Amino acid sequence: MVNSSKKHGFTLIEIIVVVAVIGLLLSLNYSSKQTVFDKNHEALVKAFLLEVSSRQANYWQKHGAYAGNLSGLKVIVPKKLAQHYTIEIEKLVLLSGQQGFLVKAIPLLQQDMDRHLWINHLGEKSANWAF
Repeated sequence: MVNSSKKHGFTLIEIIVVVAVIGLLLSLNYSSKQTVFDKNHEALVKAFLLEVSSRQANYWQKHGAYAGNLSGLKVIVPKKLAQHYTIEIEKLVLLSGQQGFLVKAIPLLQQDMDRHLWINHLGEKSANWAF
């Protein structure tokens, strides 16, 4: 007689491997969604900084000086941006005595500080600005 009793089911190792693979796939999916989400916010803030810079140029033509804040430019930070960035205008006095400005977008989350973006009166942008 041949013993034909077969065990049905999965071993503990097989279950652990499947759970690990599922966890890996979920983490990859989450990080790719997070990257798209972050890039969307970054594109919005870059467009906003360009808008503020353009308004500063118009303000200069009308008043002979740059505005020191966003309200002077009649600009309101969109809620989506305000949830992730602080927008600041810094007036500069150059060595030549001329005026300049720096518009900065500072991330609110500490882990995003490498995403600090800025544009100045010459149109120069932060090193991490890649459109």
